[in-house]
Amino acid sequence: MKFYIFLITLILILPSCGEQKTTDDAPKEFEGIPVIRLDREAISGIGLKPVKNADQPDRRLFQKRLIRGTELSVYVVSSETATAQQTNYGMEEFIKLVNGRSRMNPVNGEEIIFETGDSFIAPKGFTGEWETIGGNEFLIELSIISTDRVDGDISKLETLPYMLNKKARSGVDESSATDDSNSIIITELYKGIELTVQHKRIPPQTIEITKPMQEQVVEVLSGKITIIPIGGEAEIFLSGDYYMIPKDFVGKFHYEGHGDVRTMNIYKSD
Repeated sequence: MKFYIFLITLILILPSCGEQKTTDDAPKEFEGIPVIRLDREAISGIGLKPVKNADQPDRRLFQKRLIRGTELSVYVVSSETATAQQTNYGMEEFIKLVNGRSRMNPVNGEEIIFETGDSFIAPKGFTGEWETIGGNEFLIELSIISTDRVDGDISKLETLPYMLNKKARSGVDESSATDDSNSIIITELYKGIELTVQHKRIPPQTIEITKPMQEQVVEVLSGKITIIPIGGEAEIFLSGDYYMIPKDFVGKFHYEGHGDVRTMNIYKSD
């Protein structure tokens, strides 16, 4: 009888022990740090708050800060059609154009127009005309900047607006790609004074991360990613989702796709 009581007790205990087990070399102080899903309603323009631009007080302008991280901050910004004159723009900004058009005409370069779906860099030091074009609606953009500004010398060429390589972002141009130990193909789309942008192509696999990660914002371009923080709950991300991997995250990444999984990753530059 005592043996059966012992056996039943052991069966009841084992599942709990299994759920709590962590990798031996994972830093215990970083367990349970979750990835942060970016609000898709806000990115779609829902729930933004009106703000004022001191230089254009009558301009209809809306904004919501999605997250302020240790290294990166993420906003959604919306504007009616309006033109502003910029002098020595104060930050390097990654912009994903959700709706509308953006026209930038630098004083030292050629005019460039960005359309819905484009991802581009508004460079630090930009000087020129910047028009947001929403037609009868509003321009909407996802904006990612470094949380703190970085000082340094910037050449005139680096102050020009920069369209991220559409072919590389589509996964069909890997002429400058490198790979890592997990067969992840990495193409650098941009490296500036404050931000670095990479395209990654990841074969279906599970990767366990035990070394605390660098903070980054990720757009899922294709496939499915299940992320499980050590000591935390699983989160599933699909094509079109955005999330932030916070500084010092440790856990598992499970990649599934019709072929490889593709992401665009934004970091603070080293």
